Amino acid sequence: MKNAIKKVSRKRIWLILLICAIIIIFPLGMFVVARYRFWVVYGILDSLRKGENGLLSKAEYSEEQLRKVGIENDESVKYSNIMWIVNASNPTPDDIPFICEVSENVSLNSNIKADIDKLFCDVKELFGNELIITSAYRTRDFQAAIYKTNPYAVPAGTSEHETGLAADLKIDGYAQKRFVLSKVGRWVNENAYKYGFIIRYPFWGEDKTGVEYEPWHIRYVGFPHAQIIHRSHITLEEYVESFIPGEFYTFQNYVISRQTAKDGELVFPENFTDINVSPDNMGGWFIWGMAK
Repeated sequence: MKNAIKKVSRKRIWLILLICAIIIIFPLGMFVVARYRFWVVYGILDSLRKGENGLLSKAEYSEEQLRKVGIENDESVKYSNIMWIVNASNPTPDDIPFICEVSENVSLNSNIKADIDKLFCDVKELFGNELIITSAYRTRDFQAAIYKTNPYAVPAGTSEHETGLAADLKIDGYAQKRFVLSKVGRWVNENAYKYGFIIRYPFWGEDKTGVEYEPWHIRYVGFPHAQIIHRSHITLEEYVESFIPGEFYTFQNYVISRQTAKDGELVFPENFTDINVSPDNMGGWFIWGMAK
């Protein structure tokens, strides 16, 4: 009888010790994760965000409703390369257009300057913090040098930084993955799409992008693409793949199409304004515009 009581007592002691250990270790572990690995927590929470379905609707147009649009030299069209997709399978071309110097030692694609300036101004007004660009346009040689010394860098020719369409951001004390430890970093991750930017390498998208989570890396795709990508909760790769070549899609008052050029021309519906054309760096072209 006494032995049985001793065994029960020992079990109770071990159970109490286990409970005490859990009470002490679990909060401590959560504190460490929240303080030093919060980017993982934020990435997981972002993974749980549900994307909206059906944002793009197919549209049909007869041949009489379409007009031809040149892939260059059409005065009614704005040309850019903002829909370039750059990854291990789609390296950058040798010639990189639209690069301009925006400040000392910082160059970007000229198509993004107005919107990134607005993003910076709004952050300053809302939070009082200065957003800082830690890396923007890189030459291929510079990317090659980084790749030799940085095990996390991608090879030369496969970095979005070589397009000038991407920027790495920080505020004082919060760089790289620590960026989302700050209110500014979280706000940028949740609102960049309103300025035409996406978080190019989300936590949940590594199998599609081939790049680890980078909450500090924003990529410009403009309007309305950034809104659709963010609200759909998809990567740029998935967005491009969602377009059947030659078909037309509507989003709000926009019409968007991904096409193959024929004799240097695309087709687009009449009675649209603000027409944009961009190659996709995969042999195709995006063309989009707004209803008048």
